[in-house]
Amino acid sequence: MWCTLIPLVLLPTPILGQLSHQNNNPVIDLGYAVYEGLHNATSGINSWYGLRYAQAPVGELRWQAPVDIEAKNNYSASRTMDASQPGPSCVQGYPAWFPPPPGRNSRYTIGSSQPGASAGNVPFQTSGPGNALVYQSRGNLIYVTIQYRLGAYGFLGGSDVLVNGASNAGLLDQRAALMWVQRHISKFGGDPSKVTIIGGSAGGGSVVNQLMLYGGALNPPFRAAIAEYPWMQQYRNASALGRQYDLLRQASGCNDLRCLRLLPDTKLRSATKETITTAYRNGDYGFGDFFFGPYVDGSVIRDLPSNEFKLGHFAKVPLLTSREGYEGVAFVNRSRLTDEERARDLSRVFSNAKQAFFSRLFQLYPRADYNSTLTRFAAAVGDAVIVCPSSTISAALSDYGQPVWKMIFDAGSQTHGALQPFVETVNVGDSNNATPASIMRNYYISFATFLNPNSVKFTSVGHPIWPVYQTPDIAGFRALSVTHTTVEPSDDPDVRPQCDFFHSQSYVVRN
Repeated sequence: MWCTLIPLVLLPTPILGQLSHQNNNPVIDLGYAVYEGLHNATSGINSWYGLRYAQAPVGELRWQAPVDIEAKNNYSASRTMDASQPGPSCVQGYPAWFPPPPGRNSRYTIGSSQPGASAGNVPFQTSGPGNALVYQSRGNLIYVTIQYRLGAYGFLGGSDVLVNGASNAGLLDQRAALMWVQRHISKFGGDPSKVTIIGGSAGGGSVVNQLMLYGGALNPPFRAAIAEYPWMQQYRNASALGRQYDLLRQASGCNDLRCLRLLPDTKLRSATKETITTAYRNGDYGFGDFFFGPYVDGSVIRDLPSNEFKLGHFAKVPLLTSREGYEGVAFVNRSRLTDEERARDLSRVFSNAKQAFFSRLFQLYPRADYNSTLTRFAAAVGDAVIVCPSSTISAALSDYGQPVWKMIFDAGSQTHGALQPFVETVNVGDSNNATPASIMRNYYISFATFLNPNSVKFTSVGHPIWPVYQTPDIAGFRALSVTHTTVEPSDDPDVRPQCDFFHSQSYVVRN
């Protein structure tokens, strides 16, 4: 689904006369539109919400590449628009096994944040606010967050879409938002040559996709990347994409893409929900999968990530990445009690697999090594979709001469997304977490500003050097290990036979 861009945040610094104030709130003139934001007197941060970067993708613009907002809009230079409050949350591409929150599809929007006098560094995130990073950066960051089309709205495939629309529209939205940043971030005091993209989970996967977009751009609209616990769900093959398209047509009563474009949004949302529910009931996807997602189209995404990174088909930029201790727990059905039930679930997740795949999989994850059937199968699924890809990507960029830093995060809940509150919130709940949270943010800010997490400290809290993933003079692969009580260098525990297996089975795992 698709929706508005999230908050643009800035600390008060007049920039070339384009930032002014009205009723103690900041006003920004973008040339094509004027927005009044919101000033937070406690933090000193100014925020703007719902700034569009593209025309609404409705009607004939559904499943088309995004069209820049400057090209056509109904804005008036004499009217200041209210951007002081967040709009409604967007509709998500949640699967049948995941309880969906409310939302709607109505806008493309963008957000950013910066404290005090800015050095112009611009982290760009595909999900989540960045106020904690901005606050700790002491004037060195402007933070931009976006939203983009998801689910069937952003990743509908099939031959009709390939011929008469735009494939992987959600990824094209992300790139369009990045180009908006290139055109306008200087008005907020940012430097368009100092953009770092960041995302976690599906956002981490989006970072990976932006690295490989169009086979890897020589001069991408970013200079560095942070892929937090990158979730690499299946990239469905042509027959599966055709099945998705047919199910959506049937649910909507449409015969072609033109009819789908003319559907009212409420009917398209209903048809999408029915498609996702029917597909899950029919076994077209399994627990832990989101059904609609990025796919290989030969142009935007030219091959599976495992192949693209093997061949060097990605943007060559510094990378910071991470994974948590128990990634797979979020992606397996806890109601399953036996190995047999879980094996049936796996056959849906890895629907292209033959018996030899499962025989080797069960060898590599023997029952005796785990205290329950849940932890056994969670380990396998977590390795397949997050843990092992994090090492594959790290090794690839490192092999092509880029500095890479990888983190093993075993603090907080230790499950998928555990890192987020340590980076994204000022108050993480208790003093035991405050110190590691300050350290995590310091690494991030240093990386975004100096392309190295060890270059500068923005806090008085001491912390060790985060080792580079590979160096010519040291054998092996290095990482940073973070637990509830320690932050220290370690070997990468993910360089092991299980990950070699998944990498060798990329056409089964489909990532």
